[in-house]
Amino acid sequence: MKLLTDTTNPEVIETIFNILHQETSRAFKKLKEKGSGLIAKIPLDSGWLAGEYNNLRIIDVNVSRWFKQNIETRTHLVERVKKIIQVNHNLAQKAIWFCLACGYLDIRM
Repeated sequence: MKLLTDTTNPEVIETIFNILHQETSRAFKKLKEKGSGLIAKIPLDSGWLAGEYNNLRIIDVNVSRWFKQNIETRTHLVERVKKIIQVNHNLAQKAIWFCLACGYLDIRM
């Protein structure tokens, strides 16, 4: 992302950004300075931050893109996030608010 922001003047960048994937946030300030737009891709981490999946529920869903270790890691991370932000319900709402509160977005209605 740094190379992209240093060498181009994009109108819009679409990047993975959510509570579990925050690495790209380091480029947000530079994008804002350049007047570039930002689309936060996968804000609910493909359903994990919406409560769609966990160690037990994944078995019932035909999702072959996740390996067992990945499922265990994501389940652990989601449970850790719930504990840190002290939420047992509405995790999806908190995940969306996290993206909106990242300091980049300027919400106008």
